Amino acid sequence: MTASTRKRFEVSVSPIRTDADLDLALAQLDKLLDAHPNTREGARREVLSELIYAYEQKHHPIPPPNPIDAIEFRLEQQGLTRKALEPILGGRGKVAEVLNGTRDLSDDPPAAQGAGNPAGVAVGDVGSDLG
Repeated sequence: MTASTRKRFEVSVSPIRTDADLDLALAQLDKLLDAHPNTREGARREVLSELIYAYEQKHHPIPPPNPIDAIEFRLEQQGLTRKALEPILGGRGKVAEVLNGTRDLSDDPPAAQGAGNPAGVAVGDVGSDLG
């Protein structure tokens, strides 16, 4: 086993147990944003960031996006129209049904697979097949 080449610093932080604690930690972190790594302030920033992340994941999780909203967002970000989905979903009618919420992507597993998402929801990878 090799020894770490990073300097080790003791930092003093308090647990984040409430939203008030979270607000305090965020204010402290804001003051440390320009701290350099391998400094006491950089170590404190790293520890605070991890504590904040853990608290927010547990107490304020961000739910996954609605699949239709995610598809439309991805299209918009790539400057594409609904027409780009036609080869993937099988035509204008199916695209309209999916984006209007009257047809579920799981109704047509091959189309969902073609959208680059094995789970059947074209959220993250839809753009990879859209060009």
